[in-house]
Amino acid sequence: MKPLYLLTAAVLIGVISSLTCYTVYYTSQAESNLITFKKGSNFSKRPSFSLPDLQGQRHVNSEWDGKVVVVNFWATWCPPCLNEIPRFVELQQEYGARGLQFVGVAIDEVASVQRVAKTLGINYPVLVGDKEAIEVATKFGNNSGVLPFTVIINRQGYMVWRQPGEIEEAEVKQIILSLLK
Repeated sequence: MKPLYLLTAAVLIGVISSLTCYTVYYTSQAESNLITFKKGSNFSKRPSFSLPDLQGQRHVNSEWDGKVVVVNFWATWCPPCLNEIPRFVELQQEYGARGLQFVGVAIDEVASVQRVAKTLGINYPVLVGDKEAIEVATKFGNNSGVLPFTVIINRQGYMVWRQPGEIEEAEVKQIILSLLK
């Protein structure tokens, strides 16, 4: 009887996590958290940060200066996060040689992130942290703690797009291509 309770509890936790991500995503869309920057607007300079990768080596985001950088905050327990990562893998492969750099920032445990990164074939740097990564997300404008949360930075180091919740492939591709010109 005990294994049935554990299985039921695990399923309920998964359903609640999925509904929470879904609710937060659609709530955030309705709020003023969706910030799009139009040409000619005042852009914000991207904040500096340093986080460890999956092997424990620290990286500073200035490593990717001069590139179009897509910083994606995510977690292994977030279904919308896991849904968009394969699209990011494809875009990195297709446009990396033209100066595109995805950087994943996982707000999670290293072992969980390593498993997911391997399973999804993530081909871009994945940085990881708990509280420290949350602080970085806040510096980038994620004041409500929404996941996924994506920021696009132009070659000059200015944030030109912030998106709480899952980003559509056509939308991200359009923004990226306009910046890679």
